[in-house]
Amino acid sequence: MLLRFYKSYNTLALISVPFIVAGLWAYSFFIEPQASFQNSLPFINQMFEQINENTWLSYILSIVFISAGSFLVNSIFNKYEYFERFIFLPALLYALIISSNKDLLYFNPIIVSNLFVLVGFRQLLQIDRKEGAKALVFNFGFLIGLSSIFYITNILIFPAVLFVLISIKGFNLREILLAILGVLVPLIYVLIYAYLFANDKFLDYYSELKFEVNLQKEWAIHEIVFYSFLMLITLISLLMLVPRYAKAGLRYKKIMKVFIHFSFWILLWTVFNFFYLEAINFTAFLTIPLTFLLTFYLVYLKNEKFASWMFFFGLVGLGMMIFGDLIGLG
Repeated sequence: MLLRFYKSYNTLALISVPFIVAGLWAYSFFIEPQASFQNSLPFINQMFEQINENTWLSYILSIVFISAGSFLVNSIFNKYEYFERFIFLPALLYALIISSNKDLLYFNPIIVSNLFVLVGFRQLLQIDRKEGAKALVFNFGFLIGLSSIFYITNILIFPAVLFVLISIKGFNLREILLAILGVLVPLIYVLIYAYLFANDKFLDYYSELKFEVNLQKEWAIHEIVFYSFLMLITLISLLMLVPRYAKAGLRYKKIMKVFIHFSFWILLWTVFNFFYLEAINFTAFLTIPLTFLLTFYLVYLKNEKFASWMFFFGLVGLGMMIFGDLIGLG
């Protein structure tokens, strides 16, 4: 029943998403925010530390940014007809996935950087074989540059535009150079700021950067079950997607090419982040591709009753992931 509600185009389903986020992120009142964000530039780090000193401000901003990301991802998938009909399930799944790590349930740079990445994804989808893409590729580079200010390893997503351009339009040196210029512009502004106002902070920041393996050593049973369940559903979704892609028309294959290239570089970025400085939960980085794959599974699974049960158990698992400590599961 609940799954059917979000698979419909009922406006109430979309309106409910911020309230669900508010309920899940209420856990932020029970945890201490991270002392510093090593993957954020110094002045961004300081800004988030100050915001998180006020729990209510952090809570409200988290709801606003996650809800905005949910609405944006839902708008993208509906506009480009990834699921053949208008639904609000992607909005819900985006909010749930990005909330699945209780250690990140406070206002953090990933929430903000994801918004820039999503808008960049929309720029890629607008690239057309027959039309010039100079403004689009520059915008994509600029948005990835902005997102990397909030989370520096986001720069690893940038090559996605090169592969999308080559696969859809062929090699175009001018457009590639414009994309590179786009990503450099916000970073150059940051370097100018660093030189003029915060030189010492930046020197200290870069001197402390190091690569080290940081794997989580202890996993609770419910965490193992939840992530195993998530990986299984993701794998099944990929297997379901292959025959659909093979039979699809040119338009659908084009938007899927964009999604595949984009998701590949997000996956690479995720692996890199998992071993870089701090082992933040991988679902935070894979939110966008996971939203599509899980929605695809729940929409196109032929047995609707089985899909509803899977959705229900997923929600139960998510609740245990977030509130497990409060009920003695941690």
